[in-house]
Amino acid sequence: MHIGSPEQATTYIERINKLGGFMYYGVAVDRIRGEVAALDGHWDEAERAFEDGLKLCRRVGNQPEEAALLYEQARTALMRTGQQHISPRESLENIHQLCQAAREIFMHYDMHRAVSMVDMLQEGMRQLDTHNAPTLPRKFVEEHLAHAGYILNLHLTRRELDVLRLVAEGHTDREVADALVISPRTVNRHLSNIFVKLDVPGRAAAVAYAIRQGLVG
Repeated sequence: MHIGSPEQATTYIERINKLGGFMYYGVAVDRIRGEVAALDGHWDEAERAFEDGLKLCRRVGNQPEEAALLYEQARTALMRTGQQHISPRESLENIHQLCQAAREIFMHYDMHRAVSMVDMLQEGMRQLDTHNAPTLPRKFVEEHLAHAGYILNLHLTRRELDVLRLVAEGHTDREVADALVISPRTVNRHLSNIFVKLDVPGRAAAVAYAIRQGLVG
């Protein structure tokens, strides 16, 4: 969906929707279903998928995947506050509870990268809560995401958005550089530009803002 291939995305989505309730190589298909539904703004459908995934994980004893589902629930709740004009304060406690539950499991299994992602999301929310970053309307985002060479309202370029997505996935600057075949110095420059354009104080706030506005999946 994010790479601008709606036909391929539709085929993929149809396939995974038929596989709900299954787990492949430790990954609950319902987690993917929930993520896709959230990107489409189908909040109730996303929540049902996540809950189905959690039930399956608890039944089979897959705690790492349970933690991943809890984290995705937290991300989706944050995304919902930005795209349904819900005050983040109304959902803040629930989001932090989901993050904390996910974090405890990740820590138990020494999944340090996942712990860092949770910590960054929570810190980013705290920073946004005090910094009061601007809100980007969902309609505007959707219109611009539909064009391969779009420029966002805040002049975020395609490459800057690619960097932001990888950072949101927990990648280091070096890993982002390797994935995009650019230098770490260029990654750092892109991040500096992102912070200025989004009017956020740093990396964590940029990630939380991007999730809240549905700019990253």
